[in-house]
Amino acid sequence: MFDLRSGALDMLLTPVTSTGSDLHIEHLFDEDLHLVAPPEHPFATRSGLKRSDIGGADTLGIDPRYPFHQQTRDICSDLGLNLLGNYEGTSLDSLSQMCASGLGLAILPDLYLRSEVGGKNIIVPLVIEDWQSRRSVAAIWRGNSVYGHHYAQVAMIIKREAKLMLNAAAQS
Repeated sequence: MFDLRSGALDMLLTPVTSTGSDLHIEHLFDEDLHLVAPPEHPFATRSGLKRSDIGGADTLGIDPRYPFHQQTRDICSDLGLNLLGNYEGTSLDSLSQMCASGLGLAILPDLYLRSEVGGKNIIVPLVIEDWQSRRSVAAIWRGNSVYGHHYAQVAMIIKREAKLMLNAAAQS
């Protein structure tokens, strides 16, 4: 947030973790999060997984500088997963690839998994009967920006497109 507040960045699209009276936060959408495994992992072929089945499993996280890191850490704590500190991805792609190589499970957002680069050919979303998690994504800009109305227009376009994508995904 420092880069946004200092003016080095004009606008961020990010999972919502920020607050402050100096920022305008425009909620864009919510999306499901999925625990994923490589296809050869024992969990990948099991149906009816429960939280108690996955406890203690090694799980990859993203670099702590990313807002998604805190949510991943919270999910791992909630599910009793072992968040690996020595293997951290620098992007969702690197998390997907590290998971696919067998280094551990990973937590990835729905829209990423549905994208062309989402890796569904190298990782498998796990269905855990008694668990669900979501994240909120927002556009954030300085509240006093002279371009605030332009950022609001960009945010509305993103919100509309995300809604179309999420609705299409829900119907498939």
